[in-house]
Amino acid sequence: MIQHIPKSNAAVFALMFVFAFVQFVFSPLVLAAGKNTVATVHESAYEDELVWAWSLNAPLNKNMQVSNDFYGGEPKSLEAKKKYLYLLKEWWNVTTRREVLATAHLLTNTKVSDQQSMKHILPLLESSDQEISSKLLSIEIQNEVRQHQDTLTRHGLLGWDLARVQTLLGWAYMADLISFREAREHALQAAAKTKKQFSSHEEMSKSYRMGYLLWTRDMDKYEKRKAQLDKLLKDPNSPWVKVPW
Repeated sequence: MIQHIPKSNAAVFALMFVFAFVQFVFSPLVLAAGKNTVATVHESAYEDELVWAWSLNAPLNKNMQVSNDFYGGEPKSLEAKKKYLYLLKEWWNVTTRREVLATAHLLTNTKVSDQQSMKHILPLLESSDQEISSKLLSIEIQNEVRQHQDTLTRHGLLGWDLARVQTLLGWAYMADLISFREAREHALQAAAKTKKQFSSHEEMSKSYRMGYLLWTRDMDKYEKRKAQLDKLLKDPNSPWVKVPW
């Protein structure tokens, strides 16, 4: 014979509490998984070479408040995806996989910033007449450019382009416009070219800062970014110091 177990009010309350607690803890996870909102980090995001490539973008990563310790800088989630889709449209004017890869190819292989900005730089390097070139850039910016003449002659703005392509690829991965495999492949290709072009983070940073200056055309912003770069080169906790070139 089956015996019915008496249920006191306390027992019923306890069972209801346990059921509610289980629902509270696990239901959001199930729903989140269904909506791709569970925050995740790819199992290969900590690969040394890939992290090195990602950390080339350390100045902007700092401003974005994301990590340099794993690829993408933050766990993937629906909110992160929305954010990076917006940023890619706003800053890069790209919305598709094809546009991302085409822009990455330009940055890595054809010196986009050099094409756009060397026409402003070369007259400054070739002429000492500031009145002539002042129509292109302010005198203050011209003076800074002239101080980096050797860097610009040897590297142009490749340091800027090769750091920015890491931004583009990382953001596109976070926005699900490209796969992790695609992001990794192109990021490592750009990183290899960076190592071939430059001998150190310091050398790269000089080209980077010129690219930033000619992009922003604002000396106050430039001085802040320059100070940020100098800190990255000296701070023992900086990824540029912790991880050798």
